[in-house]
Amino acid sequence: MAEQAMGTENQVTGRQEAVLSINEQLKQINPEFPRVELSFYYGRHGDAEDARRLKPYIDACDIYSQEMFGAPPHEVDFLNEISKGEITPEEAMADMEEDEPHREYKEQLYKNLYKTNKVVISIDVPEGDPLEVQNEILERQRPEIGEQTTYEEAKKMLVDYQRKTTDFDVKRETENLGRIVPRLAELFKTNPELCRKGEVTLLVSMGTGHSPMTERIKSEHPKDIFILISPLEGLTFGDELENKLRNGEEPDELLVSRTLFEDLFHPVITEYLRSAGEKERYADGFVDRVATLFTEQDIREFFEQRNSNVIAFVFVRLSEKGHVFEPTKEGIIKFIKK
Repeated sequence: MAEQAMGTENQVTGRQEAVLSINEQLKQINPEFPRVELSFYYGRHGDAEDARRLKPYIDACDIYSQEMFGAPPHEVDFLNEISKGEITPEEAMADMEEDEPHREYKEQLYKNLYKTNKVVISIDVPEGDPLEVQNEILERQRPEIGEQTTYEEAKKMLVDYQRKTTDFDVKRETENLGRIVPRLAELFKTNPELCRKGEVTLLVSMGTGHSPMTERIKSEHPKDIFILISPLEGLTFGDELENKLRNGEEPDELLVSRTLFEDLFHPVITEYLRSAGEKERYADGFVDRVATLFTEQDIREFFEQRNSNVIAFVFVRLSEKGHVFEPTKEGIIKFIKK
């Protein structure tokens, strides 16, 4: 069956123009370049368990692209040194602060890569890219909910800001996809052993919120081979809200409320679990479960008491709904899985 060329509209002429597949573009640069199969893994990258889920897919690939927004080139070189066995995971962790964000995830990722000889690249926004500056500006625009902010005002502020972050994510993903061909071409020119394989697999690892990127690249490059190798689990309510906005849909009120609850409660419960000596990784599942059980009225009352003991409010409200458990790791796990 003949393959149909995908077309895009020329903004000047209005004509449909054929879009070359990623593999066709690579072959145009050098016919000796290998055929590339692209695999996408979307998952959380908060703790060691998240990284363990990724390991079998790293084992199966030839080239691994890590999500590394704004990272300098030496960070990619660092991962390649671990992959080659030149640096051990223990050595890689030696100078890392205990409160380093995603510390457990990084440690397990280093173990995943150690002595695998996988070639590591990054198609993500590099250091110094204009989008890095735009992201800093966007972070400064994050709305602050003051004491006088009403519940309805907070929800509107949230959606307005989410529209901006959604637009930013689309720009970022567009640039990321545009880096695949030049990154691979550069890699193949300096790694003839990859070219001799004839066919290689590129594994792209990104956070769950970027999952729409796969459908987009499939539609833009239908002749390429794409595999979504991870279930789309772990989506936050914020991710769901962004997906609605991406599709031009207006989010329903309860989804907005749950996203607001997620934003406000997550840092509180994370700090609580940290101070209690428990794993912070349970915060994600706990917030998701509570938000699912809470009604619009529950969240409104939570918001109105946000400057008081919200931990107590949540546990009391859960008990009123028949969910009574000890505020320990075991109790929280049991509650999450119930």
